[in-house]
Amino acid sequence: MKKIIIFSLFFFSLFQLQAQSQCSETVEEQELSELPSFEQADWYKSRDIYYGTHYTSWIKFSDGKKGKIFKGGSSGKYFIGDKKGGKYYYKNQRAAIRALYFYKKYSCISWRYRD
Repeated sequence: MKKIIIFSLFFFSLFQLQAQSQCSETVEEQELSELPSFEQADWYKSRDIYYGTHYTSWIKFSDGKKGKIFKGGSSGKYFIGDKKGGKYYYKNQRAAIRALYFYKKYSCISWRYRD
């Protein structure tokens, strides 16, 4: 019984963390055309324990925010990562760039255009 309660509390805490990190409706209404301009570096092949083999590209926004987007090595799907190694897949590269900006500016995960 004790294990079930501990597991339930852990699951509830995990759900709360995920719910807190979702972007607000106001943020989600923004489109890429409304965001600062950005520069994108060339893709390079990467490999690590979280994402396996993938491609990485640095994005630098004109307001100084920067980060990486990824493309799956075998799937070809675009995604961003969080500080805990989580992957969030998006329908295309532009959607991943939009999500990266929201993550860097608002510390939230965009749920629009998810794949």
